[in-house]
Amino acid sequence: MARKETKYKDRFDAEYDALTKTLVRAKSKLSALSIEGEKTIDTMLYKLETYQHGFETLVNKRLEVGTTHDSGLKGAARAASHRVEKAIQKIENDKLYIKLLMLKRHEKDFLLRSDTEYINKFNTMMDDFSPAIASSDMPPNTRLAMEAALREYHKAFNAFADGLIGIGLTPQSGLHGTLRASVQEAEKLRS
Repeated sequence: MARKETKYKDRFDAEYDALTKTLVRAKSKLSALSIEGEKTIDTMLYKLETYQHGFETLVNKRLEVGTTHDSGLKGAARAASHRVEKAIQKIENDKLYIKLLMLKRHEKDFLLRSDTEYINKFNTMMDDFSPAIASSDMPPNTRLAMEAALREYHKAFNAFADGLIGIGLTPQSGLHGTLRASVQEAEKLRS
């Protein structure tokens, strides 16, 4: 799922099923022949099941976060930012537009660098944005719509960022880190 394509989940499920069946058959043969090794196979099956559960959790989180630019939490954040942008363009306010561009810059920096510092910068800039809207000259209904769109963008971006943090910003963190650790545990059995 590192490539964000669900076809890999189908391939994984097929390989998981085949390997599980092979291990169960091997365990049965060992038992029938009264040969030791059933505990090792049970341990392998447990570790394989742990990995499968972690992989399934990662796939579900990836789908929740979004596998394309307009799906999941990623799509919600993108759509909300576009609504704010259109509202600002209607009133032609350069001061607000510059603030929006800075928000988008922090969002992109977070996505490119996987550094939570940019989430904090985004949220700090968001705190400055609301008073700027309140002090801008615009009709009240436009102000209310813009404030609502901005709150939605704020909420959507933070949910998206939290989802990415949950997946893991590095190979050692989040669900990626958990999967990596379970693979390392399983590989110890080969030794």
